[in-house]
Amino acid sequence: MKLKAVDAVQFASLVRSCTGKVCLLTADGDCMVIGGSLASRIGLAKILDVAGQQEIAVTCEDQQDQIRIEQFLDRYNAS
Repeated sequence: MKLKAVDAVQFASLVRSCTGKVCLLTADGDCMVIGGSLASRIGLAKILDVAGQQEIAVTCEDQQDQIRIEQFLDRYNAS
């Protein structure tokens, strides 16, 4: 699912609750695992700012995590 502008605090909380890896994938094929120490150091809010400037997809290792994130993004983007 494509990532659009979301609340960084709510999204970070959701990512931390995931059981598997959650990745952001750019159209160029770059992949960053979020929820890890690198994403924390860079700052998820800054990463999400970039998501507003280019097309970024969210992929999850665990199918249940994927469903929860897609539901969150659907609800967030519908409001």
